[in-house]
Amino acid sequence: MKPGDSVKVADLPIASNPDVDLNTSRDAVVVLVTESHNSALPEEDASEEESEEK
Repeated sequence: MKPGDSVKVADLPIASNPDVDLNTSRDAVVVLVTESHNSALPEEDASEEESEEK
């Protein structure tokens, strides 16, 4: 999957099962793929953390 893709209830195998009654609209979006815009946090020096704990 790529950003912008979505999965709707109708796309799920359970939606085509005649023995299952769905309470949710078949057009309801279950999953939407988006891009993350977060940047990685800088790693802290392990020795700094150890000295702060003492």
